[in-house]
Amino acid sequence: MLIFPVSPSLVIFGDSSRKCEFVLRGLGFENLSDLRHVKRINRQVCRFSYEAVFAQKTGHEKLIQKHAVFSPIPRFNRASRGKGEIVTFEMVFGKRERKPKWVEKPNS
Repeated sequence: MLIFPVSPSLVIFGDSSRKCEFVLRGLGFENLSDLRHVKRINRQVCRFSYEAVFAQKTGHEKLIQKHAVFSPIPRFNRASRGKGEIVTFEMVFGKRERKPKWVEKPNS
């Protein structure tokens, strides 16, 4: 699923189930009059945000704080298979660890 807010009144939204429709017709648009759907989109945006959430109005602070600790992170699974190993991964919600800074080794 893709949710990409462009402005307070415009969001690019799509998912795999609409792939054929997109191939045939290209981008479509519709007005969202269902407030529950708008709230779902806002919740997902807060849930998947990593560093910042930009908003035109106040009032989303509690929602943002609720999801600030956890974000989608990869979880790697390893399993022995014969003489080799199978590595798979999945995206799960968890605590996002800070990545180490790139450090160049001095020339020896």
